[in-house]
Amino acid sequence: MRLRTFNASSIAEAIRLARAELGPEAVILATEKLGKSVRLTAALEPPGDLVAHPPTRGTAIAASKSVETITRALSNHGVPERHIERITAIIAGFSLDDPRQGLNAALRVRFDFRPLTTPFRNRPVLLVGLPGAGKTSCAAKLAAMAKALDQNVTLVTCDMAKAGAAEQLAIYARALHVHAYRARDAAALSRIVDSIGRESLIVIDSVGCNVFLESERSVLRELTAAASAEPVLVQACGGDPAETAELAHCFAEVGVQRLVATRLDASRRLGGILSAAADGPLALAEFSHSPEIAAGVLPADAVSLGDRLLPRAEQPLSTWEMSSGVTA
Repeated sequence: MRLRTFNASSIAEAIRLARAELGPEAVILATEKLGKSVRLTAALEPPGDLVAHPPTRGTAIAASKSVETITRALSNHGVPERHIERITAIIAGFSLDDPRQGLNAALRVRFDFRPLTTPFRNRPVLLVGLPGAGKTSCAAKLAAMAKALDQNVTLVTCDMAKAGAAEQLAIYARALHVHAYRARDAAALSRIVDSIGRESLIVIDSVGCNVFLESERSVLRELTAAASAEPVLVQACGGDPAETAELAHCFAEVGVQRLVATRLDASRRLGGILSAAADGPLALAEFSHSPEIAAGVLPADAVSLGDRLLPRAEQPLSTWEMSSGVTA
């Protein structure tokens, strides 16, 4: 597989350059904004009836060094060996210009990226997860982003157990100039959602859940059905990979399909999040990279994840800036 990157002033121009060099069969793997320009990564699978030329010694050495660099970076993040092997096996099928290109392409193949925010849909979103994962602040960030896009949004909390949870959401709602409601149970949530209607995005903050208990899984199912909502897992970075993978799998059993990763600004290792996404399996939706509500969340994609896993030479491991330029 041939893998190339193209820089241009717009996505349309970058696609034109890719098609001109690689032909109409080129596959667009990723796009990245770099200030006022765009970087596009594209690939071309060689025709099946052609015999590929064996790699030269220099190419083989370069590929080996690239895989070694990526393996070391993933190991440093605590990514389990089985996932490293699958990612590097994908990379082995590419003609690498540099390790970052191969990693970004492999992440795009290995993981599903489905942001909530591009675009927002009017189906209610029910944020679920362990206590303290960042669900309430995530709800406020999603609301802030919806407001920035001139979309109507309403906040609802079902967290009647944690002291001050409803008050905290109410503070966020006042600051964002959006409506907020409290729902003590599934029946109340159903009435609230019906009264709001479908003209507004509804973001629901749920109580922290011990998903290993059937009684608490049942509560999540009831809330999901009552609001006709999509349950979305909010998971903090930095957790043990085996633990987060098991949690993700359990949440997937109650209907969760997407994951928002929080605390990227305060975490140095992403092995747990990658394990959750791979073993759930769950699509990566957004990255929460700052405690500031106004910072919102970043739509997850292979490029931003790759920059976290394999920082650029000018971006040391301790810096942790996202490729968008937004800092924690």
